[in-house]
Amino acid sequence: MQGFAREEAEARKVAAIGQELYDEGMKAVVIRNRAFPLVHFIANFGNILMLGGGVV
Repeated sequence: MQGFAREEAEARKVAAIGQELYDEGMKAVVIRNRAFPLVHFIANFGNILMLGGGVV
């Protein structure tokens, strides 16, 4: 890269790709944090139904 004086342009490309990966990772975390409580609720509700059905 030095031979063609492209260091800064390549550094900007790498930084842009890194930022894009970070942004996508943060989107995944937000989706997981919104969906995971629902998954836990459904799993726990199934346990409650099983226990309740066993008592009756």
